Amino acid sequence: MRVVIYVVLYLLTSVSLSHGADSLMTLKRSCNSGVAKSCTELGKVYDKGKDVEQNLKMALKFYKKACVLGDTTGCTLTGLMHYYGRGTEKNDTKAEEYFKKACEGKGVKGCFMWAVLYLKEPSKEPAQKEEVLNRVRAFLKDRCGKKAREACFFAGGIERRVKNFKEAAQLYQKACNMGHASGCSTLGYLYASGSGVEKEPSVAIELFEKGCKMDDASGCFNLGLMRIEKKAGREDYSRSVEPFRKSCELGMARGCFNLGVIYSLGRGVEQDHTMAKSFFERACTLRDAEGCFNAGLMYLEGKEFDVPKAMGLLKRACAMGHKKGCEAYGKLKEEGLSD
Repeated sequence: MRVVIYVVLYLLTSVSLSHGADSLMTLKRSCNSGVAKSCTELGKVYDKGKDVEQNLKMALKFYKKACVLGDTTGCTLTGLMHYYGRGTEKNDTKAEEYFKKACEGKGVKGCFMWAVLYLKEPSKEPAQKEEVLNRVRAFLKDRCGKKAREACFFAGGIERRVKNFKEAAQLYQKACNMGHASGCSTLGYLYASGSGVEKEPSVAIELFEKGCKMDDASGCFNLGLMRIEKKAGREDYSRSVEPFRKSCELGMARGCFNLGVIYSLGRGVEQDHTMAKSFFERACTLRDAEGCFNAGLMYLEGKEFDVPKAMGLLKRACAMGHKKGCEAYGKLKEEGLSD
């Protein structure tokens, strides 16, 4: 097993909610009476499972209702559910439809995602793509000029996707200066890779630290990567553990996976297979196929030997396209074992 490096440049949504039973009933009454934003908030409650059991289908239902009632955030979140296949089948066509509707309502995030999907669509003519790109670019830059930090961040995202890294860096810098956590983290990635700016690892680390302090999962994750050191010919992760832990707590699967590897190997921490397994399972819960695979293998050895649990995890890894997970699950089935 090894630490797998990924860089997450774009956080689609970050929701931190706390609703008691009374607040939940208030939201439901408000949504039922036609208050769009209450429907969006209700969707977030079910989406994140705060004070209720997580129910993605219910979340999607309320996001859609909010969109119908005219809330652009509801439209964007509905698009994201279709885009990622959460609470429904993955469907880029439906996702694009909702993102476009959000954009028409001046939703910054919706406009960005509409452009991203539109540019990927092979059936669209280059002239059509250019028209949409310029339309979204102009809107985001106009909003950025009016001190809308999220618009600066997504405007940077548009420029990065068309490989205009220099302008992307300038826009991310504006977003970061206005306190946009992901703007700082993404700018850090540009400094780490030397894209549009001179490569400066020390500046990258400062930006990742800034993003992480503002609870940006990608900032914490990338900070963990930058803190990996070489000692006696092998990698030492002692200074990476806490940033990876925070990224995991913030919902980044790769942060959880890397912690699983670190505890499994005992690099920078005391070796602890129970801890390793718990982090791999957490990564699996966050839809990381390798996390499912590694957790599954660990249930086939040691004190917590559990074949049904192992098979369930390997089956899940297989369902996410993990070839070795499919092979391992298939071999166990051939041996007459069941999950």
